[in-house]
Amino acid sequence: MAMTVSQLKEEQRMGTAHVYQSTLNRIKDFMEQDSISFEEVTPVWLKAFLGSM
Repeated sequence: MAMTVSQLKEEQRMGTAHVYQSTLNRIKDFMEQDSISFEEVTPVWLKAFLGSM
């Protein structure tokens, strides 16, 4: 996701880059770590994440 943010910024797509960066920041805060694998994103994880908002 961080690579996508960088690519969007290079393409001058700042609005979309901001949305991706904000989402990434929120996930990092929720996880209290810098990375998460795709396999960790389960329906249970997603429900907890959305419930924390």
